[in-house]
Amino acid sequence: MKKVTLIQFVILKIGLMMEKEIFTLYRELVQGHVTRKVELYQSIAFGFSIIPFSHDNDKHCLEKPNSRMINIIRTNNPAVDTYQLSLQLREILDKNLPEEEFTKWMNYVFSLLGKYLVNFPDYISKIGFIWGDDKFSSAFFKYCAQIAEMKGLLQRTPSSKLPKESEKMVKKNVLGPICFVTPELGRWSIFGGLGVMVDKLSQGLQEIGQDIIMISPYYDRNKKRQFDYLKDDPFNIHYIRNIEFNLLKNILWCSLWQRKWRYKYYFLHNNKIFTKRYPDYCCEDTLRQICLFCKASLQLLCDMKIILVILMTNDWFTDLCAAYGKNGSFGDVFKGTTFFHISHNLAPTYEGRLYPSPQQGLLMVFKEIG
Repeated sequence: MKKVTLIQFVILKIGLMMEKEIFTLYRELVQGHVTRKVELYQSIAFGFSIIPFSHDNDKHCLEKPNSRMINIIRTNNPAVDTYQLSLQLREILDKNLPEEEFTKWMNYVFSLLGKYLVNFPDYISKIGFIWGDDKFSSAFFKYCAQIAEMKGLLQRTPSSKLPKESEKMVKKNVLGPICFVTPELGRWSIFGGLGVMVDKLSQGLQEIGQDIIMISPYYDRNKKRQFDYLKDDPFNIHYIRNIEFNLLKNILWCSLWQRKWRYKYYFLHNNKIFTKRYPDYCCEDTLRQICLFCKASLQLLCDMKIILVILMTNDWFTDLCAAYGKNGSFGDVFKGTTFFHISHNLAPTYEGRLYPSPQQGLLMVFKEIG
């Protein structure tokens, strides 16, 4: 891998009249941070020259900026975005530099903060672009989550404390369990953009440390018309048990399949109802399929004793999850859960519109979901 070096800031050597020369950054000079107190009717003159970068010069010119930054962290003053350490972090996040660069930056920051007895989270809380820009925030917590997973690899190294501190930052950012209920999911049941979007969004949230749960049907046949396709899946998806519940005065069941990876996948299977993706059912059978999937998904979460913060439903096939969750069908289990629904296509010709036949009336048989 090609080694990437962070941009070195211009270092100036300033000669002050009646004082010994000092080292500073060009940015520090033009932003007015290099100041001297002048008595009444007195003046001061100085000249400066650009000098080559060296670690010694870099160390000298950072002493005062770092000291000022520490004072800001300890007070309620504004953000520290314009200081060199913060700018280096911004460059790492903006250019998505290798993880090694982020690790080096963290090592230096911890050595500096330890010297002044300042906590890392207090420093991060003062960096405005992390909390004010989704791009930088996501990149920062992605790096932290990656380092937190390297706990075993960094033992007995100068970076041994980084995973623990990174894990603390990730936990501060975790919302709580987030569940996606979706009729399509990645490689197993993709039909269009919905399956891709949900797969990528869930992975992106997991990369920044969120606790992600996925629930999707295990259709009787996949897009290649194969049966029992999960049994041969290389991701080691296996059967757990059956879920039974009452729907329309009938005892229905779904077999539960699970894949444990960085986050949890659950697949619900009923070969008579989940025959394939979007089957050409009549209105009543389609609604029965929707009711079964939505109610089975919530029953699964109850059985697994998972209390959600957010449940994200996707497209018309999952519309009734919020209705079941909030109408008391599961008591107060989902009382504190926020339901988000994503409509992936609002075109009038898109699937999901149900028209009962005259014989089916108003489908009052489904009144329990009201």
